[in-house]
Amino acid sequence: MIISAPWLWTTLISVFSAAHAAGSGCSELSLETMRGCMALTMQRGKLSPGCSWHNEQNGMAMISALYGICTAGAAFALFVFSVVPPLQTEHLGIINSGVWVHMLAYGMLCGFASLWLANRMVRRPVPCAVFLCMLFGIMIECVQSAFPYRSFETVDIFINCCAVLAVAVPLHFYVRRAFPVKEDAGKVGTNCRLQ
Repeated sequence: MIISAPWLWTTLISVFSAAHAAGSGCSELSLETMRGCMALTMQRGKLSPGCSWHNEQNGMAMISALYGICTAGAAFALFVFSVVPPLQTEHLGIINSGVWVHMLAYGMLCGFASLWLANRMVRRPVPCAVFLCMLFGIMIECVQSAFPYRSFETVDIFINCCAVLAVAVPLHFYVRRAFPVKEDAGKVGTNCRLQ
């Protein structure tokens, strides 16, 4: 699975580190330069207490941005692959595995959206992500009905919803443990995260 590939995470972290390092005075972005810039930035972070490497809010903002980018990328990829003509893979001997592709894609979308919303401190991130992903799946099917080589299929909507719910149930318990909410009895509707 691509998401568990270490090179993907290394690349994403390197891109964010290089962008931060570029703001620290480094201009070239070769691998050696990125490592040097990261070391320089970390050294500056140890010397100055206000550096973003030691600021928890900036770290959380970077993680939130990473989940936001992954969510937007997954939604964009789903949209693109939903409106392009279907791949003709029969001559290659590949059997159409549309059910598994739908389940994997919408499960990943729900996972990324839930973690992004949890990092954005939305009050109920997993139910919000479930609603948005299901709405996105219905919207995609409506868009597909406008293309002659695609069609509106209620079975796909059902599969998408099952995948979203299958990911949402365990993710709900993870988010509750990883992002605890401290309820303020004096004010209705407050959402204070524990430090």
